[in-house]
Parts: sequence; structure tokens; C-alpha cells
Amino acid sequence: SLISINLNFPLPEKLEPGNYFILAQIDPEGKVYEWEKTNNTYWGSSFTLGPDLVIAGLSANFSKDGEQMVISDSLKNQGRHPVKNPFKITYYLSSNDSLSSQDQVLGRREVPSLSAGEVSSASTPFAISSIPKGTYTLVARVDVEKAIMEMTRANNEFRGNKIEIGPDLSITSLTTTLLPNGEQVEIRDTIKNQGNLALGDLFRVAFYLSLNEGLDDSDRLLGGRSINGLDVGAKSIGVTLLMLPPKTEPGGTFVLAKVDPD
Repeated sequence: SLISINLNFPLPEKLEPGNYFILAQIDPEGKVYEWEKTNNTYWGSSFTLGPDLVIAGLSANFSKDGEQMVISDSLKNQGRHPVKNPFKITYYLSSNDSLSSQDQVLGRREVPSLSAGEVSSASTPFAISSIPKGTYTLVARVDVEKAIMEMTRANNEFRGNKIEIGPDLSITSLTTTLLPNGEQVEIRDTIKNQGNLALGDLFRVAFYLSLNEGLDDSDRLLGGRSINGLDVGAKSIGVTLLMLPPKTEPGGTFVLAKVDPD
């Protein structure tokens, strides 16, 4: 006959971290007479005792000058053993859903030690000026070097939110004044780079005359102005004098602006 049973046993308190096996032995005292005893011992699967490092939170913000990304994370040792030696958390910017050697390594922070149940929280700045513009996923991975013997490594990676790296040009103000001759309009505008990377290339701001507040193919191009790059957080304030089209009909019109129309 076959007997199946589930038993729970507390582990010894002073059991050192390491890899262990559970062995089962029938009749260890040898009290039962059997014609074969070589099959009385069974080796179960192995398991690891030690710390268990898991990232409990991960977020990113940008410095005001846009030159640094500040990563905030919380790491917990939810195992029953402490980590006595230093280890690192590595941060990546991944361009897809899977981490690979092609992804950007943003940097690392070192954790000197971590007791059982202890949480290590930190905010660490990293330079982003050399990172190509694009959309990335922030990824953190604990102990890439595998210096710590853990109960499991399946929870050593944490994926954060999508992050945009690059300039972001915004029109923050636009005012128009019709000159007394009725043939010219003075346009004052402010363009700001509210992104996290500087724009070093020349770009244009185009101005259109429209009969409504929406830009479409029927609107007429008045002209524009050029801006030779824009640092992070910087503004470009311009005053542009443009002629109105000679056959502009009387009535209400709007002046619309568009950055980088090309």
C-alpha cells in the first residue's frame, strides 16, 4: 500500500547559509526485518538557505538642469540570514521588454551589508548626457556578480516605468499685435526646452494665419524664426515682424505657432 503525508518541521536556528538536501530514511534504528534495505533512503531536491534580496520600489526623477537622473529604490532582505559582505544594485535603461547586453548601464550603488528583515533605501544620481534620446524602461538588478548566496534569484530584477530621454520643446507664450498700418503683425513668443537633454541643432518656429484655433492645410504660412539650439530648461524669447497676406479678408483671425514644422 501507499501512504502520503505532509509534515512541517522548523529548521534549526543556527543552520548556516548554504545548499541543502532533504533526505528521508525508513526505519533508521533497523528495528524492522526487511529482505532489502538499500532502498530505504531517498534524496529529495536541493534548496538554498540564506538571505533573499528583493527590490520593493523603484522610481526615477530628473534634476532641474536635466543633466542627471536620480533613481530612488528600496531593497529588502526578506530571508532569514544577513548579508555580511558588500554587494551592488545595477540600474539599466532597456529599449525593449527584455534585458540584454545592448541595453544602457546607467550605473550602480553599493550596499555594505543587510540584516535579515532590513531595508536599504537610497536616491542615487547618474549622468544621462551620453545616453541617446529615446524611450526606455528603467530596470534594476541585484547582485549581478552573484557574490551572495541567496535562497532564490528569481526576484532579483525589478522593472520600473517607461522613461523618455530627450529634448521637449514647448511654446509657453504667444501674443500678437496688429500694427496701425493693418498690413503687419508683431509676434512675441517664448519657446522652452522642458525635456531632459539639450538640443544642439538649429530648429524653426513657424507662424500661421488661421480662421480658427486648429492648424490645418487651409491655414497660410506667415513666416517664422530660427533658434540655434536650446539647453535644458532654457527659454528663447523672440519678436518677429511679419507681413499679412495681401488678400486677407476682414474678420476674426488667429495666429498659430508650431515648433519644428519640418
